[in-house]
Amino acid sequence: MQPILQHGLVVHELQAKISTQKNKKPIYYLYKPILASGLAILLSVILSLSLISNYQSENVEKPDENTFSILEHSNVELKMKIEYGEGENQIGFTSHGGEGAIGSSATSFDVKDGTFYILDNVNDKVLITGNGKQRTIPINDAWDLTDIIITENNEIYVLDSESRLVYQYSQSGELVDTHNVSDAIKIPTGLGFPEGHGVTVNQNNTVLISLKTGVRIKEENQPHKALRVNDNEGKIRLVNEKTENEITIPFEHSFGGITIHSVTNNQIVFTKGEIATNEGPIKGEFHVYIINKKGETQGAVRIPDKKTVMAPYHPIKTREEKIYFLSPEAEYLGIYELKAGKTFEKLLEQQIEEE
Repeated sequence: MQPILQHGLVVHELQAKISTQKNKKPIYYLYKPILASGLAILLSVILSLSLISNYQSENVEKPDENTFSILEHSNVELKMKIEYGEGENQIGFTSHGGEGAIGSSATSFDVKDGTFYILDNVNDKVLITGNGKQRTIPINDAWDLTDIIITENNEIYVLDSESRLVYQYSQSGELVDTHNVSDAIKIPTGLGFPEGHGVTVNQNNTVLISLKTGVRIKEENQPHKALRVNDNEGKIRLVNEKTENEITIPFEHSFGGITIHSVTNNQIVFTKGEIATNEGPIKGEFHVYIINKKGETQGAVRIPDKKTVMAPYHPIKTREEKIYFLSPEAEYLGIYELKAGKTFEKLLEQQIEEE
């Protein structure tokens, strides 16, 4: 089981199985062990590709206050439905034929000032929607649109991993520049803007480079990092100018991935994947946790992936003290707000018992 989930190996397996056709997107074929595990494992695999993709520190004015609020019980709220199609205000959806083909749709998104920026890997565009307005930014000659981020000054960056390009757009949607991804990174999987480093490109949890200089950022200079210790333990490492702190993350079943989404003065928000160790089809369950810097759990929420029919590269984003989940479903693209609670659902044990 574990080799399938090892960070980096999954990416190489995906890349090795790409089948291309003239004037068509790549078709990604996943190995049967992943297919047998169901969507939850597929989601964890995709989440594992984004361990560094959301490297940004959300500063708070009062260090003793919690930035992300915690409910008594977790809640999931559907914020938006977007129809599938080729229209200007629609999102593309295609399910390629053949065993193991997962098709494509929205692959990533970002949120700024209540506006959602959705990366459409079928119609080659960014759909911008929110606050009663909708518009699109077409991306010419796109091949595999992988990630999108919006910076503090409202610039839009889009990663095309297959073409090894990062497109830089102004707030109005004008193409400002096109950046080649440095050879210092083998397979670009995500974007970020960690404090003090500007816009970065990353590969899993192993390589982080500056988009501007193309230089690799040393591990000791990265603000935080997720680590796997063994099947029952992971760690989150926090680094600043004065101290280095490691927080142990226990697993009740087996390690299925840690994805850091946000680090504030007093909170860490991350996705944690639990993988069942029983024999038979692999089962998994995934939560977004909020802990303090002592490692104490403040709250969590289960990721509602039951209706998700294909996994985006980057399905979870934390912005403006909120947690969002991008879910391509059978009838529409759903965007959910995930609200952590002191109590929250855990269903993996029940799934194991019902097998």
